[in-house]
Amino acid sequence: MIVVDSSIIVAIIREESDAAIWVDVLDKTPHVFMSVISYVETNMVIAGRWSDARLGRVDATLKALHVRVVPVTLNQGNVALAAFLRFGRGRHSAGPDLYPGFASHWIDTSAGRIFARSGGEGPPLLLLHGYPQTNVMWHRVAGALAARFRLIIPDLPGYGWSDAPAADAAHAPYTKRAMAAAMIELMEALGDVRFCLAGHDRGGRVAYRLALDHPGRLEKLAVLDIVPTWAMWHRMDARLANRAWHWMFLALPAPFPERMIGKDPLYFFDTRAAAGTKIKDLAAFDPRALAHYHAFFNDPVRIRATCEDYRAGRTSDLAHDEETRAAGQKIACPVLAIWGAAGGIPAEIEVPLATWREWASNVRGFAIDCGHYLAEEAPDATAKALLEFFA
Repeated sequence: MIVVDSSIIVAIIREESDAAIWVDVLDKTPHVFMSVISYVETNMVIAGRWSDARLGRVDATLKALHVRVVPVTLNQGNVALAAFLRFGRGRHSAGPDLYPGFASHWIDTSAGRIFARSGGEGPPLLLLHGYPQTNVMWHRVAGALAARFRLIIPDLPGYGWSDAPAADAAHAPYTKRAMAAAMIELMEALGDVRFCLAGHDRGGRVAYRLALDHPGRLEKLAVLDIVPTWAMWHRMDARLANRAWHWMFLALPAPFPERMIGKDPLYFFDTRAAAGTKIKDLAAFDPRALAHYHAFFNDPVRIRATCEDYRAGRTSDLAHDEETRAAGQKIACPVLAIWGAAGGIPAEIEVPLATWREWASNVRGFAIDCGHYLAEEAPDATAKALLEFFA
């Protein structure tokens, strides 16, 4: 974690008169990790609105809380530096540490600084999370996998503790091609050129794009509860649209989805997350993991970044898949496709395994008795499937 003196925050509040982000300490909760950024429209002027006394109180409070500050670039020509603030008692991550004994890393990549945890012994296995989660989604299977593999578990760009850069016109670095390139840079920085890879949800889309763009990098690939982006858009019918309506909503032009979600981000998160589980209830998740997800998602910078992820899915990612199909290219390494039988997205496709055979030459797979969140709803079955496949 980068630690910056909180007086810099005061300088930002004073000097960035057209800032889209303002910083305040909303609460002091010693046991719950919180995001302390609030969204303000770009026409709100910070300079002159806060007295020196109030700025001094914020400065003193930040110092007392030992706030860690991560710089975030919002966009070119607007705000050069904003503050992404979080506080808590954890050494590597505020809130409960769900990977005790694992190392923490900050790695510079073309998509900004990527945060990752690593631990275990054996050949490298990269684990990529999905929306709207973070690296902690793997915590229930990490113990079993770490007995056989050295796990690298990052936050994707825009998610969790990783940087959330501004998107360009093609929505990079939130295209799966750009994210895949960043994951290769991460792995190379940790000393791994070739590795196994498992990805869930959006992480699965990064994973299969990495396999297509960089075929020499992967030993084996596992994709959890997805079918390729091309299939999602080209085979979207009433049944699938009812399950995956957020694909269309999040891909709408900014700032519409950001503002709608921003009115009550935790309601949006909880409703979406519960709906994807077999039991249709947040009880499917560890409350400690939910605390991490809430802290991440209750942040307008991250809401914007995750919307850019889906905008990329509707445009650049789809175009890349179109190019792949037109070229007749297939994933070269062995592929495992597993999905939730009760709430998973591929379950809404008539033949998910046949769909994957359009994209890879060597595919196996099956459904698991759970919803969308395999690693959290059915950790034993998911770990068993991954261990047997990657062995």
